[in-house]
Amino acid sequence: MGTHNWQFGRDPSSRQTPLGHARGTGAGGHGTGDWLIHRLTAIAMIPLIPWFLYALFTGVAADHASMQAWLGKPGNMTLMILFIICAFWHGQLAFKVVVHDYVHTVWREFTVQSLIKFGCLALAAFAIVSVVLIGLGG
Repeated sequence: MGTHNWQFGRDPSSRQTPLGHARGTGAGGHGTGDWLIHRLTAIAMIPLIPWFLYALFTGVAADHASMQAWLGKPGNMTLMILFIICAFWHGQLAFKVVVHDYVHTVWREFTVQSLIKFGCLALAAFAIVSVVLIGLGG
């Protein structure tokens, strides 16, 4: 009988099982936090997206005065800020997966990941400040 393919790269005299040989060499749970947060932000967006679309299609953003009156309500301002946070966080995590899958040079991946994170943070901060200023009468 010949050797099996799963023994490639192992010492043939070893009595270690393939699982024992592979244990400790894989991802080991890395990335599960990002996976969970990505799912949680997706779940949070389920009620926020219809709320946001309803607001857009009912003419809330027709002019500055109506937008200011609408964002002046604490519930609407809070939901808009939550929408911004969830949308940018979810998008940043999605881009992170794409970059990790398609950029194979370590320094390029680090650079692109950093630009995405800082870009999303800056845009989210700008959007939140804008919502607060408009809602408070600015």
